[in-house]
Order: sequence, then structure tokens, then C-alpha cells
Amino acid sequence: MKIENGVLKYIDELNCPHLVFPEDMTDIDDEFYMALGITDDIETIEVEEGNPYYHSAGNCLIETATKTLVLGCKNSVIPDDGSVTKIGKCAFNGCQALKSITVPDCVTELGYMSFAYTGLKEVTIPEDLEEIATHAFSLNRYLEKIVVKEQ
Repeated sequence: MKIENGVLKYIDELNCPHLVFPEDMTDIDDEFYMALGITDDIETIEVEEGNPYYHSAGNCLIETATKTLVLGCKNSVIPDDGSVTKIGKCAFNGCQALKSITVPDCVTELGYMSFAYTGLKEVTIPEDLEEIATHAFSLNRYLEKIVVKEQ
């Protein structure tokens, strides 16, 4: 099963706070990432047991092979166990309900618009972060503080 562009729009219209991705999901359409920004009502993110491509942890959708956090929500806690090394493009884009987040030391890259247009007031990032892509924190009018945490 491939998750097509616009799937979250329909979920949001149903006012569904629990997002569950199926066991047989194999791919997510590239346009899916740019269609986000309607995720304020999402409280939990899960992947059904047995999916060989994706898993969930800390209310995050994670592409297992690449260790990329694909989608987060207002209740996400980025895993610090090494299962995530990259925050993918638009992963939290538009999540106005997200007020603070800590990026763990195991993360080395923040993707394009990964935290764009959120409600973030404070972000903590690791000192050893290797890449912060273009527009990672764009349009965050409430962002007051970025803390760089020493290793």
C-alpha cells in the first residue's frame, strides 16, 4: 500500500486524533510531505505491527532502514536510542500545537522545512548536529530560544 498525497487532509476532516499506518504500507508519496501542516489535531502516531519499512516510537513515524523520522505530532518525543538519526523534510511542518522539542544527540541532520511553521517556542539541538537544511525553522514566529546542548 502506498500512502498518497492528501491522505492526512481526509483524516483531519474527520477530526481523528489517532493516526495509524497499516502493516502493508511500503512507501509514502513524495508530495505527502508537502501536504502536511494540518496535523494539529493528531495526538498519536502508530504503525501496525509487522511493517518491514516503517515503525513508530514516541508518537513518531520512522522509516526504519534510513532511520529517518518522517512525521511527528504535538505529542512526539524523538527517540534517543539511535533509531532516528535524521529528521526528514517537513516532518513537523505546520504543527502549530508543537511548543517545544528536544532533538537527541543521535540525530545528525535536520531536513528541509523539518520544523517550519510550527508553534515552537523552544528547541534544543545537539552540538554535533552535522546539517541543518534550508528552511528547517522557517516561519516560526513564536520561536524564542534555540539551545545548543553540549555532548
